[in-house]
Amino acid sequence: MVQNIVIVIFWFNLYTDGPAIKAVVDAAALYLFVINLAQTIGLAVMVWINTR
Repeated sequence: MVQNIVIVIFWFNLYTDGPAIKAVVDAAALYLFVINLAQTIGLAVMVWINTR
């Protein structure tokens, strides 16, 4: 939960810093989305295993 809050604040600050940094943010966005998706799937699998 803390990681997600920090990421949201981090991305907000990057997007509001100016147009020069937006290219870097846009380039990294897909990779960070994939990482977060993998974490979500992993957490879902762990919850599923633990509730069996």
